[in-house]
Amino acid sequence: MLFFEKGSLKFSKYRCMQCGVCLSTCPNSALCAAKGSRCYSIKIDENRCVSCGKCVRICPATTSNSSMTPRPELLALARGFIARSVDESLRKMASSGGVCRVLIERALAGVKYDAVYTLIYPAVGTNGRPCGEAEGEWLTEPVQQERIPGSLYRPVLWGKHLCQVNPEWSDLLIIGLPCQIRAAQKMLQTASPSVRLTTVTILCRKQKSFGHSQYLLRYFKEDENNLHSVFYRGNGWPGTSGVWNEKGKKEIPFFYYAKCWNLPGCDYCSDCINAAVTDLTVADPWGIVAPEENPLGSNLVVSWTKAGHELLESLREFLTIQSISKEHLVNTLDFPQINAKANFQELSAWHRSYIHIQRRIGEIILHYCHHDSPLLTIQFILKGKIKSALSRLKGVKV
Repeated sequence: MLFFEKGSLKFSKYRCMQCGVCLSTCPNSALCAAKGSRCYSIKIDENRCVSCGKCVRICPATTSNSSMTPRPELLALARGFIARSVDESLRKMASSGGVCRVLIERALAGVKYDAVYTLIYPAVGTNGRPCGEAEGEWLTEPVQQERIPGSLYRPVLWGKHLCQVNPEWSDLLIIGLPCQIRAAQKMLQTASPSVRLTTVTILCRKQKSFGHSQYLLRYFKEDENNLHSVFYRGNGWPGTSGVWNEKGKKEIPFFYYAKCWNLPGCDYCSDCINAAVTDLTVADPWGIVAPEENPLGSNLVVSWTKAGHELLESLREFLTIQSISKEHLVNTLDFPQINAKANFQELSAWHRSYIHIQRRIGEIILHYCHHDSPLLTIQFILKGKIKSALSRLKGVKV
């Protein structure tokens, strides 16, 4: 989070959402990102900074928090769908149903959009696996599907190249997480007010720090310098997590421990759905489709605007699309859990510290043992979930 204190620009990593859009906003290149043990920090060159405040104004962490449940009038307009690519190879490559991959592919193959901004790997190695860090880029022509990441449970500098907008572009499609989309809209509406934006938000309750990747490296006893890549999802739904090295792939069933490696800035996220500012929201269909019913995966897609609905309808040749009821839509978006997260700021300082201690204990335990260790029952005991703790001791996955 960037803010002014006594006239000087300051950065707080405890509130930063790691969107990276500030790196594109600064007119004097006074900001740069430095990779730390858990996340990126934004370094400020005081000799270049002129205190213009552009980075502060677009920072999503400066947005005041509020209930994340869409206003009744927005929810009344929302349409929910279960969608998936008709190309099974795309679905297997994707984190779930491949909808975003189809969106990118068709947007670049058609004439509706001049460019698409999304995460991309800079190169693909000879083994067909990504090499290097994924970053956001403007795409104007189709790329290899292997260069499009699935879910990345780690900090990513999504907005680093957002400023590279061609002045001749008029219709743009942006795909990103809620905080990324909000910051991008603020920046582009100021810098290029005549551009027509269509936005696709990927539902996100919390991002992960680099600790999640470091755990996978320890689990597989691998050195990051000797790897081609770490992957978090893919190979069906919910998929597998693992690493690629020169000998091939090592993987385990999809691993996501909700209580560990959370970015602290995500506790202050003002909206993880973006209903008021996005055209489409894409998510996993938890609670509607069971993995055993659809092992290659599907997506929950919510259209909030006419533009979003028309975009989805234009892809019926490439997607299987099925409408769902408003009740199913509300249940799978899990508004009670989302609003519980939104209320984090209202907790007392002691309560917030207690939650952070719980998470840290889990991370320390996972540093010395595997994710299926009985020692993790400590997490459940601390939360008063005795039944869950006993289930873990008996070897039942909870």
